[in-house]
Amino acid sequence: MMKLVKLIVALQLIIYYGCLSLPFGETSVQMSDTTLITSTRHKKGMKKIIQTNICDLQQREAPIYCYCDHNGLHEAIDVNCIILNTVNADDTMWSHFITSQMSIERLKLKIRDGVHINYVPSKTLRSLSNLRNINIEYANFDEISEKGFSNISNAYEINIGKCAITHLRKNAFINMSKLTFINLDDNRIIEINREVFVNLPVLKKLFINRNNITLLHDRAFKHLTSLQELELSDNKIAVITTDNFTGLKSLTRLILRSNRISLIGDRTFIEMTELNELEIDQNMIEYISVNAFAGMGKLRKLNLADNKLVKLEADVFAGAPAINFLDLRNNSLSTMTFDNVKPIVTNLYANFSYLYLDDNKFICDCKLAWIKGLRNETVNQQLKDSLDMLTCFLEGHNKTINNAGVGIDSGDGNVVGNNGASVDVNKPGEKQQEHTTANNMGTDYSEVENGKSEEEEGEYDEHYEDYSDQTVKYETGKPQMVNERMGYIKHFFELKLEELPCPEQSRDDPMVSEQPSSRRENAAVASMAFAQVKHAATIGQCLILVALSLFV
Repeated sequence: MMKLVKLIVALQLIIYYGCLSLPFGETSVQMSDTTLITSTRHKKGMKKIIQTNICDLQQREAPIYCYCDHNGLHEAIDVNCIILNTVNADDTMWSHFITSQMSIERLKLKIRDGVHINYVPSKTLRSLSNLRNINIEYANFDEISEKGFSNISNAYEINIGKCAITHLRKNAFINMSKLTFINLDDNRIIEINREVFVNLPVLKKLFINRNNITLLHDRAFKHLTSLQELELSDNKIAVITTDNFTGLKSLTRLILRSNRISLIGDRTFIEMTELNELEIDQNMIEYISVNAFAGMGKLRKLNLADNKLVKLEADVFAGAPAINFLDLRNNSLSTMTFDNVKPIVTNLYANFSYLYLDDNKFICDCKLAWIKGLRNETVNQQLKDSLDMLTCFLEGHNKTINNAGVGIDSGDGNVVGNNGASVDVNKPGEKQQEHTTANNMGTDYSEVENGKSEEEEGEYDEHYEDYSDQTVKYETGKPQMVNERMGYIKHFFELKLEELPCPEQSRDDPMVSEQPSSRRENAAVASMAFAQVKHAATIGQCLILVALSLFV
């Protein structure tokens, strides 16, 4: 019995003196690949702290569950987490990201429906020194507070769409020297204030689509001198001015589709000298100032489809002479003269050019004659197909209609045809096919000069609408009332030039000397039309003089 007691005492002494050889303070034992146990020795005993691995949570009631590309401690690069229950900003769960997975480069946080997260875990994001990509979805942020996203030293992308954000506070995004992309799509942001985006020297893309923005404060983007793409589509912006775009000297692409813009004033885009793509379709634009596009020497794509334009100023495109993609579909234009396109007509001859004019209210007259010259001269088959579908309104008193056996307004709201039949004109022709706007997002026009590379050709063709297979959009034989005038919708290229009415000549002779061409006989087709009409009038006058002389 005594021997056993002595043996126990000896073992205790060995353990005691063995422990003395360890440094005083902390001793750590790795129990497994997923749990780190740290023991801290004090005078009164030992205290154990278990450091939880966020990639291998064992607790059944954990509020966060993460999928990681590697589960080992400090090995995960891609981490996708679902927040299952509300986690407070000071909850220790956020610290586990730092203590167990310091190597995270791509972090996605998705909040489950019904869970309320109204803050940005800023401290955790700043502490993950390798973090490059941040993606947060379905939070209830309401606002991004001051320095909500700040000093994340290696962050390249921040995606916080669908997070119910209403306000962006001053310095919400600040001091991130490597950040290139911010996505704020599908939120509820109502305005863009000054000093929201500060010290982001390499930010290239900023997307704020599908929000409730009504106001862009002057100089709101003044610090974003490296920004190349700005998307603000599907908002409620009604007014844009030069000061809204101050500082955007590197911008190449601006998307303002589907807002409430009603006019474009002088020099609105003058700050953006590098801009080559401008999409302002699906707005309410009624008027464009003659100097609206001043200083836009590099602009190549201009989309003005689905607006309320009735008229274009003669030299409206003079400030943007490089345009080779012009979409004016679905407006209310009554004419499109050569004066309108003269600054860009050379570009329209090229094989990579696009001009969309259909779904307007063009009046069939000699002001459109230049279009026939362009159609005959261009080598671009897509452009030819587009122009072939062009329709216009021909008034009922014109002899072209009479010769075709079409009736004339009887004065009682009906049209009386040559056979005596009465036709109701109160029902305008219906479109047989919905209008589709062209979309060329992502096209790089910076390298398009006199030719077209295979890559560029593919990008254009991807969004090109094949007109050759489309059905006729209007019932061209049906009488219609336009601006209290009765007539018929006709295919423009079915009409003879000499039969087009000429109410008044445009400012200049539309085609003879202005339009560059290698084949003058085709390029001068509009002037020939004017000459023929004028010549016909001269002969008529001569016949009258001869007849009068016979009675004298």
